[in-house]
Amino acid sequence: MAPVINFRRIILIGLCVYILLTVYFLLSIIPMHQNEETGQSWHHRGNELNFVQQPADVVIEDNDVNSRLQRSQLPVKTTQTVKTKIPGTPKPTRLRTVKRRTRDMFQEFVKPSKVHLNFTEIAPKVFAFSAFLDDRYDTSYVRVVVIAPSGRKKRMTGFYCVFNNNDMIEMVYYETCENHLQVNAYYMLSCAVPESIARKFHDINILTISPSKTASPGRYKFINVVNNRGRFESDRRRQMGRFAVCIPPLFGSVNPLRLVEFIELSRLLGSNHFTFYTHFVSKDVMQILKHYERQGVVTIMPWYLPVKSIWYKGQSAAVGDCLLRNMHINHLVAFNDIDEYIMPHYNNSWSSFLEYVHYQQSSKGVKTGNIAVYRFKSAFFEVPTYANARNLSKAQQGVQLTMDKFVSLRQTKRTTKLSRIRTKMLAYPTRVFELGIHHLSKQIREEYFCLDVEPEVAFLHHYRNCDRMWDMSCDEYVQDKTALRFKYSLVNNTISALKLLKHTQASV
Repeated sequence: MAPVINFRRIILIGLCVYILLTVYFLLSIIPMHQNEETGQSWHHRGNELNFVQQPADVVIEDNDVNSRLQRSQLPVKTTQTVKTKIPGTPKPTRLRTVKRRTRDMFQEFVKPSKVHLNFTEIAPKVFAFSAFLDDRYDTSYVRVVVIAPSGRKKRMTGFYCVFNNNDMIEMVYYETCENHLQVNAYYMLSCAVPESIARKFHDINILTISPSKTASPGRYKFINVVNNRGRFESDRRRQMGRFAVCIPPLFGSVNPLRLVEFIELSRLLGSNHFTFYTHFVSKDVMQILKHYERQGVVTIMPWYLPVKSIWYKGQSAAVGDCLLRNMHINHLVAFNDIDEYIMPHYNNSWSSFLEYVHYQQSSKGVKTGNIAVYRFKSAFFEVPTYANARNLSKAQQGVQLTMDKFVSLRQTKRTTKLSRIRTKMLAYPTRVFELGIHHLSKQIREEYFCLDVEPEVAFLHHYRNCDRMWDMSCDEYVQDKTALRFKYSLVNNTISALKLLKHTQASV
């Protein structure tokens, strides 16, 4: 007699196995687990990061920075609240535990355009990366960011912009100052735009370039010209951003945690957008940047140089491109590496720093509307400082071990001497014609100037080994815990970003 097959039992067993496998799979991809001593944790390449749990006497949504730091037994300066509202300055923001900002919250700002030419050869050995309409003068100009052989003696290029009305205007060379005697250099090419044509410029326009005045149309080159002001006219719901950061260029071995730490701490300071110029970075770094780009926080600009002999991966050309790319898009733009932070010491954010400086300078009779850039001295933070774990509870030890993974929280000893040469700047793109790496090269009007910020107000935190070149002394150090005011928000926001990135990668 043939055995009777119980299909119902087989189906039930199969369903149970499916449920068990599903639960096992979900547990294996969830990056969070509970730790009785330190709370939630995230694993990154075998290293465990823990959410920083505030001490019982610290309220999560406490907006009073001084009282929070006093309860945490950290030294803090007594700050003066500036109530006077300076016209034309951004509204200051108060420091708080920052909640995750979603993509929708960033849609109110216009982002820098991603249009570029990827170094198109518009003439022999002349490679153009991007072009922009510059309407800051009585006459409008097309500015083209190019790399070409250095040492050109003539300003006239010998090739022409061809406009729709068949006007041909010769392009002019402007050689920038940061070429360091290399074979190739960054130039800005310019040609004046007829007024009748400038009035009709849209957000993106096609410009025709002729290699000579008598060249046939078959030899013409075509490039896209970005009109940032026209982008606002196409979407009036958007507004200019307050602060942005340009990172030119990013290359080599980049620690993924350092990159996320840089973005999150810069956001706490006030930056609403970042433009990264990527020159052969790792897959992990690119995944992080693309994650933030999907949120509307980052713009990625591929930076593949067409020449070999040029100073520091074409840094000055990337700076020039980012300056023009943010013109009419962001009020102020910082130009930093990912181990550098413009850190306010008298205030808590870039907005409150800006308002305080304007109030201070106005009281001295300075026309703050003529400030083109703010220049900051720099200090090296290179000596790691670890807390004495013997006097801490197990929960506090877990918190401290998590903080020690963040370079801005771990390294609290800096050089006593500040560098006046290795400075960095916060610039108004609409007031600057050429920006050097450490100085203002040329403003668009004579009355515009560079304001040197006093170190008591703010200076650049540079987290790297001290360099004895130029004016630096690396013999004396002083304790500086200014960055610790952001410790809870920075750690929690960084871990939240890493957790979200992990889930995003798992779902792809």
